[in-house]
Amino acid sequence: MKKQASFKFWSEICSYITLKHISYMARLFKCTPLYIIIMLYCLPIWAQNTIKFTLPNEESPEVARIFRDLIGEFNTTYPNAITLDVQDSWDKGLQSFINNVRKNSSAGILLAKNAETLDLQSSGLVSNAETIMSSETAFFDRFIPRYLANANVANKPYCAVPVYCTVPVVYYNMDKITPAVCNDRNFSPENLPQTYQELETLLLTLRGRSDRAPMLIGGDWYEWVFESMVLQNGGSLGNANYTVKFDSPEALATLKYWQKLWESELIDTAGSWKSTINHFKYQNYPIAIYSSGAVEELQKDAKFTWAATAMPSSKTKVVSYSGANLFFSSNMTAAQRQTAAQFTAFLYKKDISAQIAMATGLIAVTSDRMGAAGIGSSSGNRSALQQIQTAKPGFMTHQYDKMRKILKGAISRVFNGTVTADQSLARAQKEAMHVLNPEP
Repeated sequence: MKKQASFKFWSEICSYITLKHISYMARLFKCTPLYIIIMLYCLPIWAQNTIKFTLPNEESPEVARIFRDLIGEFNTTYPNAITLDVQDSWDKGLQSFINNVRKNSSAGILLAKNAETLDLQSSGLVSNAETIMSSETAFFDRFIPRYLANANVANKPYCAVPVYCTVPVVYYNMDKITPAVCNDRNFSPENLPQTYQELETLLLTLRGRSDRAPMLIGGDWYEWVFESMVLQNGGSLGNANYTVKFDSPEALATLKYWQKLWESELIDTAGSWKSTINHFKYQNYPIAIYSSGAVEELQKDAKFTWAATAMPSSKTKVVSYSGANLFFSSNMTAAQRQTAAQFTAFLYKKDISAQIAMATGLIAVTSDRMGAAGIGSSSGNRSALQQIQTAKPGFMTHQYDKMRKILKGAISRVFNGTVTADQSLARAQKEAMHVLNPEP
């Protein structure tokens, strides 16, 4: 495997340094020439061993904090072994990692959506995680088998290492909602909407007392919520062959229902994923659908009484679960692969998945831990995380980023009133299949 660009850089620099340069640096830094020689010798070794950890900071600030703390702790034993590259979105994190590997400017580990597994594995940009972790006996035995579904592709097990999972959750601002509906029903954390008809009735009541849509659906990644509703209607967005079914009857029924809510000014979308929960936290919307990862953030920062519950049910009680995996770049040297294995083993000795679960509301993939204590003990709140027991992994396909953007475009066209739901999904299906199976 080729040496890293940083290693080559320091090797070339050191080859031009003479004793005269060393003597000058010793006087400058007030140390012995031997110290300078040792330092220069170690620089290329340091560059060869160091790896970059690319961390999108979009799901929850607590995830970033935990990784920062553990990287700092690991680096006290292995100095400068891990450098941190924090990006403010999933897409930026993925692109930063891809650019670094393709240009061979750095090597390391990426935290990315588990739905990216197929594309990353087929791109040649990542190494097989099982190979990286081969020195750790029975490493993958610690994971609950269901959470390995989006880490395995094309009969190649363990292309990545699962970190956490999340399910969509409906959040309610009880302080805003209760006064508005007190004359209509007994509204409490134990009596939240269980069906879409109940939710729609509540939205209509709230809309009648406000000048804006009462419910916000997660921006940028709202197709994940859409997928859950398609599953509840008995359909799916993809199949085992990694193709899509955007124009299925179940998808059409879901989009028509969203169109009805949109045209009745009952739902709205945010500009970005992270801004969705901020809008709810700042009480701009009394109801929001978002990841379970916001639980602890709301527990600490919300200045009002709130509750969380499972998605309403339709034909079946099922949702799509998402999550994140660790991916290892394919351009690592042998020394860097060893560093990556040591760091990953360290993370799981610290039970990072359980740490993240307790600090956020995300779901551990190494145990039955159901998330942060902040979610509360009421049956309504606990049902939010218990959705994982019947959840299905999100659809995964080649060209995943393009697929989800095509689906988002189909939803947006209907919201904009430019085409019917039937026309928009038919167009989306045609666009998707052209990307997946381009004509010669």
